[in-house]
Amino acid sequence: MRYELKSIPIWPLTKVAFFVHLVVGFLVGLLYAALLFPFMAALMNLPEFQAEELGIVVAPLGIVAIMMPFVMALSGAFFGTIFTVILAAVYNLIARLLGGLELNLAAVESAVTASGAAASRSPVQSAPVDRPPPPPPPVADSPPPPPPVDRPPGDDTAPGGAGSDVRDDLA
Repeated sequence: MRYELKSIPIWPLTKVAFFVHLVVGFLVGLLYAALLFPFMAALMNLPEFQAEELGIVVAPLGIVAIMMPFVMALSGAFFGTIFTVILAAVYNLIARLLGGLELNLAAVESAVTASGAAASRSPVQSAPVDRPPPPPPPVADSPPPPPPVDRPPGDDTAPGGAGSDVRDDLA
């Protein structure tokens, strides 16, 4: 099957890109804090690098290490989302002028095959999935219901008619 990606919807992409960049930025910030904290602590103990003598105001390393993942997450989410939206807008413009990306997609066979090849790969044996049984056949032609009985007007002998009163029967 051949498909063409004619455009990328901007708002759904923005929401997904913001969340992905937020998570990735937080993880990168954790990595930076884990690697930067020991390096900065060692650097502060060197006699050549004394911040007080150089006139540099140094934030406590603990605060920097704690804030690093949050700062990286927010800045990565903000700038990454802007960059992703710009790229999507450029793609939409180019796709409108030149045509979109063409994708060849193929149907994937189910995990359980008729030959049982998938069962040998998995330690758990599973039975093949059967289709539900077909619905029962329709009932054979039954005779039509009897026609209603025609009664002359004013015939009160029918059950429940004006001539049968439950109170009269009880008395």
